[in-house]
Amino acid sequence: MSKIAVWHGLWLGFLSCFCFPGCMTFDSSPVPPNGNPDPLLEEILKQETLVKKPDSATLKPDVIFREVPIRTPLAEARAIMERHGFSCWSGVADSKGTCLHCSAYKPKKQGLADKIVVKLFYETQRIVNAEITVQYDVRRPDRGIWPFSNHKADAESN
Repeated sequence: MSKIAVWHGLWLGFLSCFCFPGCMTFDSSPVPPNGNPDPLLEEILKQETLVKKPDSATLKPDVIFREVPIRTPLAEARAIMERHGFSCWSGVADSKGTCLHCSAYKPKKQGLADKIVVKLFYETQRIVNAEITVQYDVRRPDRGIWPFSNHKADAESN
């Protein structure tokens, strides 16, 4: 076997073991067992709307700044958001800078939810700004990988 074939085999093995399973998983922010979303989600959804579109809205970030004040270290901001049920990724590039991208879902019915996206912009590992966007009526990620894999969850949400 040639060296190139060996490297291709190793690379393919790496991708299948490490990358593919990560691509197959959905956002892991669970709905608490009692079915009630975190109080922070409720507060976020009550914020004043800055920009309204048919399928989304940009909200005022005041409630986020009460939880994650300006100049909060990045690791602490992430821990705070994840405690509230958000799934976060740092180092996400945005037109406004690098951000900690956090998302959570407020369940509705029939497999739909409102997706709350909080972008915490940072410089030198400290929060400098925030943006909140709500996307309405998105497909809930807790239904599994395949579209019809979790009929029981759909029946319970109706």
